[in-house]
Amino acid sequence: MHSASLELISEINSSHNSKINSLAVDPTNHYLASCSDDSTVAISSLPDIINERIYSHTDCVMRKVAFSHKAEYLAVSCEEPKIENTSNKGEEVKVDV
Repeated sequence: MHSASLELISEINSSHNSKINSLAVDPTNHYLASCSDDSTVAISSLPDIINERIYSHTDCVMRKVAFSHKAEYLAVSCEEPKIENTSNKGEEVKVDV
């Protein structure tokens, strides 16, 4: 594996204390979102993978992250039957499914 790739993986892993389950790049290529078994979601700026925010959810393991098509929202799914959306302004919107 290329050393630049290993450095990138190391930077992403530093945001979490457990296995990473999902990665998503926003449509503008400015942000990378990752979620983990440690119940956290990390938002990092690209291309340098600098942590901007880390959200912690103590009640469920995060399984999947995805940005909306205009990068206004980040959807996060967990083991519980719900999806949480966060706007780019940090406002949380909960949607039960």
